[in-house]
Amino acid sequence: MPASYAKISFDALEDRMITVDPLSDLDCVVIIPAYAEKDVLTTLQSLQYALAHWSKAHEQNQDRVEVILLINQSEDVQSSYAAVNEACFQAANSHDFSDLVLHVIFVEDCPKKKAGVGLARRLAMDEAACRLLSLGKDKEGLIVNLDADCKVSLNYFEGIRSFMDNQPKIDLANIHIEHDLTTAQDERAKEAILDYELHLRYFIGMQRWLGLPYACQTIGSAFVVRCGVYVQMGRMNMRKAGEDFYYIHKFTKKGTVADLNDVVVYPSSRSSFRVPFGTGKAVADILASDDDYKTYHPQSFIDLSLFVNNVRHLYKEDLDMACFPGVVANYLRGQEFEIVIQKLKSNARSFETFRKAFFQWFDAFRLMKFLHEARDSTFGNVAVLDAINQGREELGVLYAEDKEVLLSRLIQVHIDTSYNQLNN
Repeated sequence: MPASYAKISFDALEDRMITVDPLSDLDCVVIIPAYAEKDVLTTLQSLQYALAHWSKAHEQNQDRVEVILLINQSEDVQSSYAAVNEACFQAANSHDFSDLVLHVIFVEDCPKKKAGVGLARRLAMDEAACRLLSLGKDKEGLIVNLDADCKVSLNYFEGIRSFMDNQPKIDLANIHIEHDLTTAQDERAKEAILDYELHLRYFIGMQRWLGLPYACQTIGSAFVVRCGVYVQMGRMNMRKAGEDFYYIHKFTKKGTVADLNDVVVYPSSRSSFRVPFGTGKAVADILASDDDYKTYHPQSFIDLSLFVNNVRHLYKEDLDMACFPGVVANYLRGQEFEIVIQKLKSNARSFETFRKAFFQWFDAFRLMKFLHEARDSTFGNVAVLDAINQGREELGVLYAEDKEVLLSRLIQVHIDTSYNQLNN
């Protein structure tokens, strides 16, 4: 049985949803937002195995971890989803997870304007923060985000704790992910998740080639943040999708994000229409289409390199739009960059302060805006396999037609490199 479990109406929520006291040595809380999850037991069992592995190597470490499973349900939920939520709640409450200290919370009747993964993640992270702060664990306390369709590597807990202990200047770490291809229903579904993960690796790989200081994966199911910093940074936003992207990029602007590659989270490769974008939606869209999965053209990044790789020149010389490819110049004019660059220069006391201000302006959101404009006006999209092979020199991989081979090469490059943070 869980350490605690409860059904709570959203209108009846108070500051604390869990009434039992936290473990006396608690310094790590894993939060799992869940909605219409049919197999949450697999995720919880994976955590149980990882905790047992850590406990075997380090006595009594099981007393340092709690897990919060927060099932959220909108006031206008479809009956089929409500039935799955109820089954998830009952399954989690009736299963024996041995030494895994689990709290199961079912928040019902969430306002339809707020209901979604952002709200669920916010509620669970806030609860985790309350439990850690009540013990004075603002600095060493960790809030770990996981989703209810994932498995984790056996070194999950010890790897996270060791990394954060040895990186005191890092506030948030993105945990390495590899989608679990064995969960694909058939070869077509496997092909779909391969295409989507190739897109993710390609997108970040090209950003790292550009030297952008925010070239990191922003996957909600795989990051850890320090408790005190979570509160200081304004807590999780409540977006219905993309909450992880917006939240994590708050930290890239501070330069306090790092890759945690020694631990692995394995998200499921299932399809889903429960959120407007993300892995599940992407896989569903690929399965519904007869076309190859497409991504941004590599020439978009190559043209952009003539802009972002010349920051020092922009600092020293007058702006000359003729130096940039047409698609870049048109984008900059639309952003009134002539005015922006003058403000950046006037406020900069050195090149380093200018560089930081420049990349705080040309951030992950403006990168996306440029890529969309370049796609719509000039380059279109290209099949993801073709994009990677065309950009293989920039990505640092050899040509391959086998998608699994290409993915393994991209993963290795990602592990072997780190992105260029603002503080570097």
